[in-house]
Amino acid sequence: MPSLRLRFKKKADANVVFTAVRQDGTATSSSIGPADRFGPVHDMTHYVVETSLGFKHGFLGLLASGRNIEDFNKGAKHWLPAEAVCAEAIAGELSREAMTGDHLSAEDFNWTTRDVLTRSSISYSPPTLTAEQLSAMHIALAALRRRWDALAPNETLELTFD
Repeated sequence: MPSLRLRFKKKADANVVFTAVRQDGTATSSSIGPADRFGPVHDMTHYVVETSLGFKHGFLGLLASGRNIEDFNKGAKHWLPAEAVCAEAIAGELSREAMTGDHLSAEDFNWTTRDVLTRSSISYSPPTLTAEQLSAMHIALAALRRRWDALAPNETLELTFD
């Protein structure tokens, strides 16, 4: 799978621009909202989830393969591979936890993500996360958010997704 450089830029107006630069030099970019809100946290959570679980066909893997960010805003449910829907379910719940501070047990977290997949009619069995895996993702996301929060306006957090 091609690698991807992820750039989260805090603009002077407090909004964030997310840019994904592919191995071939092409890029896709979008404004994802205020620096302290859901958009940046959610996209950083995708990084944590997809790298932690080895997903290659989640949001970031699809960007690396040539999809553009705006593709996810137009009928994505018709073309998203099952692994991407699973990554979204896990990243969505982990993002919610990060934003609210309300963490579920591993058992309840797994039930919640399976429920999302069942409601989406996706035939895909998500990984059953252990308490240790879930804790490791919470820790990784918290560390990433500390790096992010320490940035001044007009600075950029850069990550590599392989």
